[in-house]
Parts: sequence; C-alpha cells; structure tokens
Amino acid sequence: MAVGAENDDGSADPAASVVVKKKAKATPKTTTTATSSTTKPNAAAKPKKVAPPPFVPHPLWQQQLELIREMRKAGAAPVDLFGCSELGKRHATSPAHMRFQTLISSMLSSQTTDLVNEKAMARLYDACGITIEGLEELGEEGIGEVIKPVSFYTAKAANIIKMCKILKVW
Repeated sequence: MAVGAENDDGSADPAASVVVKKKAKATPKTTTTATSSTTKPNAAAKPKKVAPPPFVPHPLWQQQLELIREMRKAGAAPVDLFGCSELGKRHATSPAHMRFQTLISSMLSSQTTDLVNEKAMARLYDACGITIEGLEELGEEGIGEVIKPVSFYTAKAANIIKMCKILKVW
C-alpha cells in the first residue's frame, strides 16, 4: 500500500510516497505425517515479565537496629580494624596502590575471617609488596603458599594472577 501526497491534478507524487508493508502474522509450524499432525509453539514468543513482590521489611528490624547500635557502643568491631578497606590503607604508597591492596584483600576475604585475612595480607606484603609485578613474580604457587590459611587459597591465588594479567592490559 502506498501512502503519500497528491499533486494538484490528483495524481500521486512519487517523491512524497512511502511504501508501508503489512507485517505477516506468525503462524505455528505444522508437521504432517501419515498418522498425525503436530503444532510447534512459536519460537518468537516472549515470556511474560512478572513483577517482583513488594518489599516488606522484617517486623523486628527496628529492634535489631537498636541491638546493633548497642553492641557497637562498646568499641570497634574486628571489621573496623581488619576489614578490607582498612587493610588496603596499610603500606599503601599511592591512592592507586591502596585501591589495588583493597582489591586483593577483598579477593582473599570471602569465606575467611578478618583476622586470618589480615595476617595473610601482611605475609603477602612482606613477600612481594602487593604490586602487580611482585605478585606475578611470586607466581600462583608462591601466592598460594603465602596466603595458605585463607579458605580456597589455591583458587584465590589463581584468580589473583588472572586479575593481574587483566589489570596489566587495562
């Protein structure tokens, strides 16, 4: 079907006309055999989006918050002294070095206590200064030996080496 402007004499102006194509309706594919006929569902059908349930806070959240505040009055928690952000600040020679140490500390912290993480970071700093070059020189096995009390130390050592390679290129 062509839609467009007409000239004064009633003829269609070809420069102003636009061709509009109607979309063909998708039909399910049908397979016929000697004994039966089957219909396959349309592959282009999209699943319906389901709205997430509304957020409902825990009925005791205010009491829990007050208990946390009460516990924190006594002093600093271990995470305040040995958390990843605090460990990243130790021995940092520049803001970039601090961010890198924080990244390494975060990688080691999963499934590991803050105290074990702190000791592993100290040994790692003594071994290589926690730099990309130092970690690569130490190697995967060397990093694994240095951080050994950390949970999943072999996988974490491999991931640290992979991350160093990525950051070197980046």
